Amino acid sequence: MSRRPASARPGVQAGVSTSAALSPRALLGFALADVTRLLRITYDTRLSADGLSGASWRVLAYLYRQDGLTQTQLAELLEVSRPAIGQMIDRLEVGGLLNGAPNLKTGAPGVFS
Repeated sequence: MSRRPASARPGVQAGVSTSAALSPRALLGFALADVTRLLRITYDTRLSADGLSGASWRVLAYLYRQDGLTQTQLAELLEVSRPAIGQMIDRLEVGGLLNGAPNLKTGAPGVFS
């Protein structure tokens, strides 16, 4: 599959570099997204030596910042499904890194610290 030249792509003006066509706000947004991606890779690499996946250390980071979150709140913060966060929580509990307690209002499981 051949790649079309920039001038043939929709939304790209002929003779104008891609970076010149982007607004300063768009360039800043791209740079911030790239920096966060690189930081996540760095943390994933460092913490994998301790047996933590990227998703696991993010669960712990959110709980460090706000103790007592529910499974639903964690799923929303991490933008994952409830079954996915349930599996992460199970692995962290088995590893002794997380403690679950019943919700004091409803008695249902799901408040973590």
